[in-house]
Amino acid sequence: MDIPSANLLREFTDLIPSGTTVLDEGSFNVNGTCKENMPHCNVIGLDITEGPGVDVVGKEYEYPFEDNKFSYIVSANTMEHVKNPWRFIQEIYRMTSEGGKVVLLLPF
Repeated sequence: MDIPSANLLREFTDLIPSGTTVLDEGSFNVNGTCKENMPHCNVIGLDITEGPGVDVVGKEYEYPFEDNKFSYIVSANTMEHVKNPWRFIQEIYRMTSEGGKVVLLLPF
């Protein structure tokens, strides 16, 4: 069965140049990770809890990366779990470089 959001994620990740560092925000592996769709990229898995798929554990809304660090940020099925989505978005915006691309997948 095709899942539309998975297809959209694949289309997006196929556009990312090989070797690019990508932040996977909310990477704790429950049913797969974005990293699986990006074998051609250097994917950093970020979450607020240690576990499978997580490379960096960060405090909620205060992620341990400098401003404008990432040209690409992916977050799949994460935002619906955060208590303050506006702060979540502010952190993603802060970490995205000028002209960078962000994809947020939500089950809503």
